[in-house]
Amino acid sequence: MKKLLGIIVLGLLLSGNAYSKVKTVEKNENYIILKYSSLLKLKEKKQRKLLYKTMMVATDHCNSVGKSAYLFLGFAHGESEITRGTYTIDMDLGKNFKTYQHRIICSKDLQSGLKLFKNRVANYDSELNLNIRPREYLINGLENRKKISSLAEEKKKKIMAKQKSVAKKIDNPVEERNKLLNSCFKDNRETSIKLKNTECEAYADGEAVDIGDDSANVNEFSVMSKKNDKIRNYNEAGRKALVQRWNDPGYTKAVFPQKDSFWIFIKSPPNPADVYAAMACKIAKSEYNVKGFTISIWDFNKKKYGNAGCY
Repeated sequence: MKKLLGIIVLGLLLSGNAYSKVKTVEKNENYIILKYSSLLKLKEKKQRKLLYKTMMVATDHCNSVGKSAYLFLGFAHGESEITRGTYTIDMDLGKNFKTYQHRIICSKDLQSGLKLFKNRVANYDSELNLNIRPREYLINGLENRKKISSLAEEKKKKIMAKQKSVAKKIDNPVEERNKLLNSCFKDNRETSIKLKNTECEAYADGEAVDIGDDSANVNEFSVMSKKNDKIRNYNEAGRKALVQRWNDPGYTKAVFPQKDSFWIFIKSPPNPADVYAAMACKIAKSEYNVKGFTISIWDFNKKKYGNAGCY
């Protein structure tokens, strides 16, 4: 009988069927642990086939809870079977490389998946160092392999995004200017004082304009005078709003050191800085209705990177 059993086992080994099917060890909405084993150390080709099936099973499970399946790759901690620093996938390797367990994370996005990756699971001892950020990941299959940005790269992207984002929206100054300009043209038609088109433009821009008062009718000009004062105050408010737009502690800061200078301090100034200054000028004119100064780009160490006129 023993001889017969030995012959059966040997036959299984020689035929390549000495490994079991993929089995589910544990599963929930955040992960699934799958296992397969062999009487002998698995060859790479067979292991890949089993890993392929593992990802298929994991993908079906994660999709059933409305998420994607993430299998991370990184560096081994070296405290068990795999040498420290070896680049490998997330797995719990049994003795003599005969039992393999894989934890596949179920997540709606990469960032959430990375947070779940750090969590330790009972009865699963990952070969990866969970305190080190993975370098790559497989998503919903072995063929979908992607790199993971480093923390430094992600931080740089966030800084650039914040520099380009709109911190605050105020009432449309362009629309307000057009209202004042049209009002000036209307007053030209209805009053005895005629302003040139260039003077109406200056008035709408908030500049001092001598509108005169030779009609002895104060009411004809009191409205224009009030509007002119309003646009001056509005432009001052526009400058304050412009400063506030670039006020992001730790990343950007802005000041008007003088009436004809606008300084933007940036933690990591973009290159070329002159183009960025020109872009800031366009924003100042179109969104805040302010101009008449030079925009300079600096870093937090007060090193100047570039500038552009804004007139």
